[in-house]
Amino acid sequence: MKKKQIKILIVDDHPALCFGLKSLFQRYDDLWVAGEAANGEEALAQAKRLKPDVILLDLALPKKSGLEVIKEIKEKVPTAKIVVFSSFSDGKLIFNSLQSGASGYLLKDTPAEDIIQSIREVYEGKPQFNKEIEAKLIDYIQHDHSSNLLYQNLTDREQEVLKWVARGFNDKEIAKKTNISEGTVRCHVSNMMHKLELKNRAQVVLYAIKNGLVKLNDKI
Repeated sequence: MKKKQIKILIVDDHPALCFGLKSLFQRYDDLWVAGEAANGEEALAQAKRLKPDVILLDLALPKKSGLEVIKEIKEKVPTAKIVVFSSFSDGKLIFNSLQSGASGYLLKDTPAEDIIQSIREVYEGKPQFNKEIEAKLIDYIQHDHSSNLLYQNLTDREQEVLKWVARGFNDKEIAKKTNISEGTVRCHVSNMMHKLELKNRAQVVLYAIKNGLVKLNDKI
């Protein structure tokens, strides 16, 4: 049975980089570059038209900032997973990108095989950022470890599921770990994110780290 192709939109204003990424993705049967965009306005238009599975997006865009684009795309095409592809590793920028709705953050010097793996895993529902990015995030938010009262509103099972999500497991893997059905896991994840006012799994990771629920070496 043929694997479903992951529909990708590349957003970057450097033609050579776009060409290189497109050439890379063409080597894999499960990846399909459906379109490209060179600025923020084009990115939003293409996302609405193509409804991609994964958007690889630079933050330094003409016409609209990358953070604005992330927020608008998540409003208009909520099913699209956005992976920031940037030259900048500033902790605050990474944090703001994930808070805006991105599901992952990669640096432009990331090895090709890691880019491919990240796209596949984001598509499967796993937040993606490597150890360097995680370390930058922790460094940025480590000054605030105050507990969040919203956590107390979670059931025991929702608290358990939160920690599995924060460690990078998807619904199918959590179902095996907890001996409950995948559908029940999805329900717990949805309820947990609603109660904590979180938009996506990357924000669950940020929440868990900020509140001391998981540590860097807890993650897979």
